[in-house]
Amino acid sequence: MFASGCRYGVFAGYESEKWQFSLDLTCVESDPSFTPSDEAFTMTTSHESESVKGSIFYGLMCTDFGSHDFNRFLILFIGSRTGLRDEVEAAIQSVSS
Repeated sequence: MFASGCRYGVFAGYESEKWQFSLDLTCVESDPSFTPSDEAFTMTTSHESESVKGSIFYGLMCTDFGSHDFNRFLILFIGSRTGLRDEVEAAIQSVSS
């Protein structure tokens, strides 16, 4: 994710803090002296117990910082839960309307 230019990770669900830590660590390790540049700066948040709608709202409305203008998003499902895709699509629709 980091190598592709990902600069904000909003992780939700079971053990989401592990995904958050992984992106944070990748950012830090991108620099040989472990001090990444401002251009490499990456923000992450973990929302393990938050609702789908709350996580989607945060991801779409609260993730711009500095000169970054985020206009591409990825929602990745790992595992399955009946109705989750529909719940996510409804949350995106409600936030963007």
